[in-house]
Amino acid sequence: MAKRLEDYLRRVGSYLADEDREEILLEIRTHILERAGSRGEPTAEEVDRVLDDMPPPRAMAASYSEGQEIIAPELRNFLFLYTGILFAVHLGLTVVASIAGTTLALFPFFYAPATHRLSSILLFLPFAFVFDFGLVSLFSLPSASGLPI
Repeated sequence: MAKRLEDYLRRVGSYLADEDREEILLEIRTHILERAGSRGEPTAEEVDRVLDDMPPPRAMAASYSEGQEIIAPELRNFLFLYTGILFAVHLGLTVVASIAGTTLALFPFFYAPATHRLSSILLFLPFAFVFDFGLVSLFSLPSASGLPI
């Protein structure tokens, strides 16, 4: 009984924010044990039956996370700061590549196509911004939230 219940709670906890995780998990545990032990001390079979009726861990965590911000306010400024820095590098490379008339690639993350038309540059820059935002999110999210990758 305890192993399956603990596994379910661990998986739900991996999708919850750090600040309220313990309170929410205690509430879910209490709810499961109350439903399973309506006639006294719950048995392993009763707990398994209740767990079978529970939503998947991600859906359970999402029901407790409604209305909460996805990105912590203290991390949001860093996200946009680092995205802005990467985008400035991308923009600079794009300008240099356009002036030089050659494609530039710096490290595996920065690519600037060789183009002389302003319309092509303006079409490329939104893709560069989205890429930079995704790159910063990729490297900052797991360490900031404590979620498993």
